[in-house]
Amino acid sequence: MRRNRSETSTKDDIKAHMSSRKKITKMVNKYIKNLKSFDQNSTALPDIEFGTMLKETEALVFSVLKSALTLISGEKEKSKQRSWSILSKFSQTNRGHSEKDDFCSFDIQEVEEGLESLFRSLIKTRVSLLNVLSH
Repeated sequence: MRRNRSETSTKDDIKAHMSSRKKITKMVNKYIKNLKSFDQNSTALPDIEFGTMLKETEALVFSVLKSALTLISGEKEKSKQRSWSILSKFSQTNRGHSEKDDFCSFDIQEVEEGLESLFRSLIKTRVSLLNVLSH
């Protein structure tokens, strides 16, 4: 049985996509594992108030980064904890404003803006990949 050139080309494209998808998934899982070990090995800071604020910010950033990597890999997150619970815990802490708090809130705003642009680009990339695969 003879096969059309476009049939074999499509099958090869699908195989290449699946193998690259598997490589990406392995790489993302490796980075998630590294993030977990980094989170467990982080040290305490001398200034307690500032240290706890940085620790909460670090946990939030790790959670968002893990979610982004999980989104890229296409796997469903296995975590029982929802990311919104971390955000609500972070927002419920009431402290007096100081220069450190203002500085940290400015940094958090920059991180949020960066993540927002990252998510937009991820969505655009996903849409373009879906368009390529559908045609």
